[in-house]
Amino acid sequence: MKFTTSLNLLLALAATAAPSPTWAHADNHNNNEQQQQQPQLSTFTRERRAKQQQRNLQADDSEKVRIIVDCHDGKEAECLREIREVIDAEGDENVHIVHMLEGTDHFALLIRADEAEKIMAMEDVLDIVEDPPRYPMVFNRESGQYEQRDPKKPKNLRKTRQLQTGGEYFPYGVDLVRAPEVWPRSKGQGVKVCVMDSGLNSHRDIDDSRVAGTDLTAENNFRSDGDGHGTHVAGTIGAAEGNGRDIVGVAPLVDLKIVRVFNDNGGFFSSDIRIAINACKSFGVDIINMSLGGDGSSNLERNAFNEARSEGILSIAAAGNSGDVRESYPASYASVLSVGAVDAASNSASFTTRNNNVGVSAPGVQVDSLAGTNQIVSLQGTSMACPHVAGVAALLMGVVPQASNDQVREALEQTAVDRGSPGKDNRFGYGIVDTVKAVDFLTNTQTSCGSDEAEVVISVKGDQYSKDENSFSLTSDSDQDIISRTKLPNFGDMTYRRCIAKGQCYTFTMSDTYGDGVCCGYGNGSVDVTVDGASVASGAAFGSEFTENFCVQGSGGGGNEPAPTSNPTSSPTSSPTSEPTASPTSAPTLAPTEGSGNGGGGGGGDCPSGEGLLEFDLTTDDYGAETGYILFDRSNSNNVVASGPDTPFQDNTSYSLSGCFPVNTSYRFRVTDSYGDGICCSYGNGSFEVRWDGVMVGSGGSFGSRKNINFSA
Repeated sequence: MKFTTSLNLLLALAATAAPSPTWAHADNHNNNEQQQQQPQLSTFTRERRAKQQQRNLQADDSEKVRIIVDCHDGKEAECLREIREVIDAEGDENVHIVHMLEGTDHFALLIRADEAEKIMAMEDVLDIVEDPPRYPMVFNRESGQYEQRDPKKPKNLRKTRQLQTGGEYFPYGVDLVRAPEVWPRSKGQGVKVCVMDSGLNSHRDIDDSRVAGTDLTAENNFRSDGDGHGTHVAGTIGAAEGNGRDIVGVAPLVDLKIVRVFNDNGGFFSSDIRIAINACKSFGVDIINMSLGGDGSSNLERNAFNEARSEGILSIAAAGNSGDVRESYPASYASVLSVGAVDAASNSASFTTRNNNVGVSAPGVQVDSLAGTNQIVSLQGTSMACPHVAGVAALLMGVVPQASNDQVREALEQTAVDRGSPGKDNRFGYGIVDTVKAVDFLTNTQTSCGSDEAEVVISVKGDQYSKDENSFSLTSDSDQDIISRTKLPNFGDMTYRRCIAKGQCYTFTMSDTYGDGVCCGYGNGSVDVTVDGASVASGAAFGSEFTENFCVQGSGGGGNEPAPTSNPTSSPTSSPTSEPTASPTSAPTLAPTEGSGNGGGGGGGDCPSGEGLLEFDLTTDDYGAETGYILFDRSNSNNVVASGPDTPFQDNTSYSLSGCFPVNTSYRFRVTDSYGDGICCSYGNGSFEVRWDGVMVGSGGSFGSRKNINFSA
């Protein structure tokens, strides 16, 4: 049965023939929202509450409903006594007290519909109203629909495809909201976000020193999340950054306060939210994230959020997954910021709720985040969009700690990137949150590159298989990794901005492991790189890889001066199955030899005059065939002077390779991994070391899809 917002439904279900009483209207009671005290947990024992919750989940909807009893002011004790008399008369079968909201004049009951009139007829009862259910909002893989999950329906999260991740990578949503551009100023440290959800599983990508919580279900273990929903949400907000594995969250140093309200079956009620808010407050939180919702409003719930707002807490909730204009709560309360969902191309998701309560939008389609122990899954829904906004809000509070909750909300709304109809609309709200612009709004500044810097903008449109095949990197000639990304979103339309130093040269590389670029067999993707508005690199049907070198003139220069290189440096082909490995005839190639010591290459340890010895020691991981290498001559238009192997490397095997190459030049030695997880440490403990004339010039293991070693000979 579906709950409605009217208790007339109770009378329709009642078996009595007595005339219906006149029900008082809940909205007319207790208009002074700020005077209401905070609720506390019931004095009932946890064991009794466990039994009551179990009855609630197993009750037949046609027989029992959840209601909130509103007693006359100051009559709570008398009201409770009368309710208990009914319980005693019914033998504790038809009426159950779920909890007493201490500090208020309200009780939550589980009651058979035909008993509702007995409660309403009590002298000290002012009103009874529905206690609306609240659910996590997830994708039901069985029905193919986006919906609020009823606790009686099968669990679906566990059926979601688990992703192998290898090295650390950035889910597209983190970049779409421009979070990394603010990390030099704050990563959310010191800001506390309450995640009101299904708990948090232990995961290597969550720093346990930043986690605390409580469990309001009968299971009493907030670090248990059989559903997986809460872990996914928490990961989007605050997964660790810089550990070389799994994903990165929007605010990787934020403090996570977990309040578990859903057990593994996934349902609770509006009156429970008031207790959950109180639990969040006990941790001194700044932000409450609620990737949940349901039909029907409640004054008790509305008042609780008004009180939280007055106490400086920013409440954020998922707008809903109905795909229409229906209102979901708590998102539709004025004191809660409602979040809609967009995809990687900044289009409104088909499932997102569309009404005038939507405040902002954020990524919510195919979002990768944490799941079970050390697992990653991809989910979608406004549940996934909501934590992006909570993470951005945490970054804003980290940069501007004196900003109030209302000021942060205003910054999020007023600086959101407008999409759809001009101005605020029902699909996007004010638009897609933009961390950089919101920080500028709060600080009354304009973020721009310094006088000795230029702005590089990398625009990437993906094809159907970008997530599995595409990656890019931008490095400086001093071997600084400016930005690199793997697992680019399918059909995404992403923009990456960075400030780079003038007076230096840079190398941009875009790769496709299948060898068909991003156009035009499986979509119309493209990549374009500009520096201060001038194009320095572009491509689409580039085969396996293209590389472009460019230099940025120093202060007082006349603009950008791309280096005279071909684009791409290797001839594009229609569909190569792997990166080119053919050896050039003008220079020796490295020859692999199993075991230790120098392999037979270009002369062992004694090179001819004018040449130096390059040595490459490699230990592969469980998937040796994914590893390769390329040596570029940077002084000669990045020509490939060596590459390999000619035959695939074996798994978990050590190699020593060497070759002689001309001195007085600059080289780039690149180690590649076609899967994008490096050679350490998810599937083995691979590593490599590169030496020139006996001096180490680079080493690594956990590097994603490639590691560049630049050196001068």
